[in-house]
Amino acid sequence: MAPARPLADLQAVRRDLDRQWEGRGLFRLRGLRRGGGLRGGLLDLLREYMEPGDRSILISSHISADLEVFCDDLYMIDEGKIIFHEDTDVLLSDYALLKMTEEQYGALDKSYILRYKKETFGYSCLTNQKQFYMENHPEVTVEKGTIDELILMMICGKVYG
Repeated sequence: MAPARPLADLQAVRRDLDRQWEGRGLFRLRGLRRGGGLRGGLLDLLREYMEPGDRSILISSHISADLEVFCDDLYMIDEGKIIFHEDTDVLLSDYALLKMTEEQYGALDKSYILRYKKETFGYSCLTNQKQFYMENHPEVTVEKGTIDELILMMICGKVYG
C-alpha cells in the first residue's frame, strides 16, 4: 500500500488540474451521445484522450462498473489520506470475499485476512490472496466479489490483527 499523501498535496494536484482544464471540455459535453448516452460518450472522450499512452486522468466516481473497465489503479482517500491503493487487475484477480461459519472462522489461517465482518451466518472476510484460501481452505466459500463489495468491506470491515 502506498504511503498516505497529505491533503495539501492532493489539493495542489486538483488546483493544477483545474488550471489546465479551465474553460475546456465542460461545454463540449452538451449533446455528447456516442457510445450509450452522455456517460458513454464521456467515457469515449476520455479513452480518446488517453490513447497516446503518456496521459493520466484522475476520476472520482461511485460507479464501479466504469472503474473496472476504465481505470488501471484504484485509490481510496479518506480525509485527504490515501488509505488504499491497488492495481485494478490485481484487485479483480487476487482479492476475494470469504464466507464462513463461526467454527470455520475459528480454524481459519488468518495470515492474509485484511478485513473481517461478523454476519448472521458467521463471518465475511476480505483477502488479497484468493488462491491461498481456495487451495488451503476448501470448506470456505470464496467469492470473487465486485469492486462495490470490496470497497464496502474496506469501509465497514474491521482490520484483522
